[in-house]
Amino acid sequence: MVVLLVVGGLFVAPRWARAIGPASKVRLAHLALAGGGGKTPRAKGLAILGAEIRRRTNIAVHRTTQRVRASSPALFRLPLLVTTADGALPNLSAAEVVRLRRHLARGGTWIIDGPASSQGSARFRASAKRIAKQVYPKLKLAPLPSTHTLFKSFYLLRPSWYQRQSLPISAVVRDGRATIIVVAGLSAAGGSAFHARGRGRVREWLYRLAVNLVMYALCVDYKSDQVHAPTILRRRRWRVP
Repeated sequence: MVVLLVVGGLFVAPRWARAIGPASKVRLAHLALAGGGGKTPRAKGLAILGAEIRRRTNIAVHRTTQRVRASSPALFRLPLLVTTADGALPNLSAAEVVRLRRHLARGGTWIIDGPASSQGSARFRASAKRIAKQVYPKLKLAPLPSTHTLFKSFYLLRPSWYQRQSLPISAVVRDGRATIIVVAGLSAAGGSAFHARGRGRVREWLYRLAVNLVMYALCVDYKSDQVHAPTILRRRRWRVP
């Protein structure tokens, strides 16, 4: 039983009983792989995405990101992991496979973010398939269907938008949940390239995708519940009885 203390007219709960606080905030975590490869994770880009998520939703997101490895004790306190690469990703070590598989089995989500340009994209995609197979040997990394919850967890997104811009979205789905999600250009969306080339619309799509990814990682497929169907249909301007 939680005992509430009245101090100066205020109800004060014991420290361990306070559910809301810094520990409840979502932190975008850079997952650095032991084999190295690619450039340093785009900390600035992820921080910008975090700011957009705070601005657009009620999700409490830390203003700073955290860099971790699979061996870190903090791994299981971080439900959302992000690995970025501009080219091929390294193979996972046996220890990384065990830790990441356990993290994902406990409800974690791993986003692997590749380059937005065609340069290095083919090598990145091949390596993403390779390491996904290391974690889940019997499952495949494949494009998500347009009906997947990820595309309606907050914004109503059309996967075709991303495909046309060579920004495909694929995932490994285990027990109905997308655990490893592979995207392109996500953490680069706040960079100068998206401003200089007049790619404002693409940047906006990526911001919306980032919001949906975080919402999906936190809430999984609750939007698939039929109670949400009338609201979703109305937003799409479809006729609802």
